[in-house]
Amino acid sequence: WILVVDGAAKPQGWLSVGAGAAAGDQVTPDLLHRGGTVASTSGTYRSALDAALSSPTGRGVIVDDSGAFAGTVRAAQVVALIEARGSAGAVR
Repeated sequence: WILVVDGAAKPQGWLSVGAGAAAGDQVTPDLLHRGGTVASTSGTYRSALDAALSSPTGRGVIVDDSGAFAGTVRAAQVVALIEARGSAGAVR
């Protein structure tokens, strides 16, 4: 899977490597998997965990407050943070 972002670095969806797009081909919306939620860097661990669990790739998409891509997170990483900090606080 490859996360496709627009010119403003805002996530548009996941592209399966075997989706039929060759190097240099234009990626069209019909090739993108748009499932999964997106979590914010200022959001909660719960929203980050939901993003990871609902993603077709197992990696939750994290965006900054402008909606631009900030990174990805796996469910196990979020659970480890919750256990280490003992709360469901902010993602940071």
